[in-house]
Amino acid sequence: MKQIEFAKKCNAGKLHSELMAAGFDIFGVSTVGDTTIIHLKDTEIKDPSLIVAKHIYETPALPKPVDFEKLKKVLKTKTIITDFSEIE
Repeated sequence: MKQIEFAKKCNAGKLHSELMAAGFDIFGVSTVGDTTIIHLKDTEIKDPSLIVAKHIYETPALPKPVDFEKLKKVLKTKTIITDFSEIE
């Protein structure tokens, strides 16, 4: 396995999909802070640098915190929560 490291913050799943769509033979993508590592199969000869350079990082949307007191009340009457505003 070959590994190429980039000093760029990326969404690992999104970049993985972009590389697969471009025909890269990869094992996966790892990220730690502002560092991204692409794990290529030994058979891969293409350079992923251009795709990484074009990749746009998007901040993941974080869910709102759950109010556990509200959650307890809702779970007394329901087993499936479809409206999360009831427990925020």
